[in-house]
Amino acid sequence: MTIHHRIIPNQIYKIFDNPGVFIFTTGFEPRNVSSEGKNVLERLEKFLNPNDWCFESLLWHLTWNHAMTYFRRWKYFESLGVNYVVMANSHYDEWCCKLLGIPVQLMHKGQFIDERVLTLANPNRVCKYDAIYAARAHVGKRMHLAQSVDKLFVLTYLCPRNSLGEYDLNLFEPKIKHADWNKNYIDRVEEIVDLIHQSCCALALSKAEGIMWAGLEAVLCGIPVVSTPSIGGREYYLNSENSLTVRSDSTAIYQAVEYYKSHPPSPKKVRDSALRILQRWREATAQYFASKVLYTGEWTPKRIEEHLFNSENGIGQFLILDLPFTQLKNSATSLTSQASEQAECEMFDQVFELLQEQLERLPNSTTTLNLYVELAKLQIDAGQLDAAFQTQQALLQRSEFHLPSGYYRSGLIAEYRRELEQARNYYQQVIDYEPGNWNFNVVRKGAKQKLDNLK
Repeated sequence: MTIHHRIIPNQIYKIFDNPGVFIFTTGFEPRNVSSEGKNVLERLEKFLNPNDWCFESLLWHLTWNHAMTYFRRWKYFESLGVNYVVMANSHYDEWCCKLLGIPVQLMHKGQFIDERVLTLANPNRVCKYDAIYAARAHVGKRMHLAQSVDKLFVLTYLCPRNSLGEYDLNLFEPKIKHADWNKNYIDRVEEIVDLIHQSCCALALSKAEGIMWAGLEAVLCGIPVVSTPSIGGREYYLNSENSLTVRSDSTAIYQAVEYYKSHPPSPKKVRDSALRILQRWREATAQYFASKVLYTGEWTPKRIEEHLFNSENGIGQFLILDLPFTQLKNSATSLTSQASEQAECEMFDQVFELLQEQLERLPNSTTTLNLYVELAKLQIDAGQLDAAFQTQQALLQRSEFHLPSGYYRSGLIAEYRRELEQARNYYQQVIDYEPGNWNFNVVRKGAKQKLDNLK
């Protein structure tokens, strides 16, 4: 989940000045490592000076394809006179980088989590779920291994949607059709923590990924984890005090969950076991920055540790606010919630213009189209009807890769504007469109339902 108590992809953090020290993560997909991350690098370059330091935090476990990308990154930053270091989450990641000569430091990014927002579960709570599995809808998450868990909640994202526009986990993994799941994206930490507290344990079932923030969040809430063997970094914070690692089959996972139901560990002991590991990492990181990067007695290891890990807002305080879309959308939402007849339209115009600019930089995808719908709704709420119409037209232009999706979302905007006849026309265009593209039937079913509701 994309929330701000931890390092998040495609964002830049400036943790020190003079020299400037930056942490960033790029969100490239494993199959497309060469082209992604460019936007982050372009944004980052604006802030760099010679002799600054850039630390790249690994999003996933290292593969050789990734390693070659990091090699090219190293040479790119070297050409700028900037120091570049890969933050390895495991000894394997570290070893791969060293083989290619890439500067690397074992610096598990789990240490940058703000554990204060992850409250401790009540040891006397009544659990609604036997287990919670926080995972995107992806084959690598191996959700089918949870098929024998009786009361299961899947906290998911990037999940197929049904005709109502809601997440439908059955469309992705029918073997866990008995599970409950969130119908829309959740990014509020309080909601996530509440779901963790309602569970006896958490699951971690992938064979290889990154550090798996969800597992660390669970143990910091005092909830033990049932894990399968994995590479990528979660094996460094899971131990016998806070987890069970079992073979990768549904029976073993079911038995481990049942064990925790009948032998629940102390939430405090589970959390404390993770905090001790975090503390060791943080002390090592503070010592590294003091001796290798900052070179000045002003920054002692103790002061660095306080600065990085014990300040009020955690890692989020170092986020560079170079206006990514999500931050701008929050600004726009705040403005519209305070809107009145006396609202200063110039404020809205400025924020909406920046939102539009950010949308134009996003790749073509249904997620991008959904963001156009959100922007149009914000504009309508602010009384900016002409601007909403322009956003609707921009959406249609961006939807050439899958026109039915564009027609459907344009219908949503028209309906929100109370232009019902226009909405009907857009939904009818979806229905009349010749099939052949991906996801067409789901979109057409949704358009039919919308059209029926408007009759």
